[in-house]
Amino acid sequence: MIPDSVRGELEQALGDRVQFAVPLSRHTSLRVGGPAGAIAAPADRDELARLLGLCSRHGIPHAVLGSGFNAIAPDSGFDGVVIRMNSWRRLEEEADGRLRAESGVSHAQITNFCVERGLSGLEFACGIPGSVGGWIAMNAGIPEREVKDAVLEVEVMEPNGTSQQHLRRDELDFTYRALRGIADGALVLTAPQSALVWLGIQEPTG
Repeated sequence: MIPDSVRGELEQALGDRVQFAVPLSRHTSLRVGGPAGAIAAPADRDELARLLGLCSRHGIPHAVLGSGFNAIAPDSGFDGVVIRMNSWRRLEEEADGRLRAESGVSHAQITNFCVERGLSGLEFACGIPGSVGGWIAMNAGIPEREVKDAVLEVEVMEPNGTSQQHLRRDELDFTYRALRGIADGALVLTAPQSALVWLGIQEPTG
């Protein structure tokens, strides 16, 4: 249970972007899961850093929940802070045809973006639900191709919110439906694309 004093700090840091005792079933596609101590939706990097720092100082566990597709939350709930990155949806095309996508970008958003601009490289993922952050965390894919084959770099924030770092693909340990090699509790912020990760969409088609 989150102490009242910590609740006050969370409310001061996030305002109405934090709610308490919210059933996780409201945020998963399977509609299962008991209450979370708090669900927080930080608006930007500074707010996310403050949230992680607060959790670290008070020993409050945190977990990240993306779009909630295929996520199973326990009926007993989660006695900590669930961080939602849904509002992190910036998606840009760089001059060289690469994409920069924040972790909350949805599969539909990125698919439509690529179709509209004639970009190739992510066709394999068009039917995989979820968000970019979830894709990276689980190395989403099909037998022929996975997200690890498209990601060039990820930006992550340390679990205590004190620093951010860019990790190249060769510095990441992608395995079957998992990403290893980053600290437990670290958040993917973005990629070329959990909030900056680069996707290797390098072949404009016209």
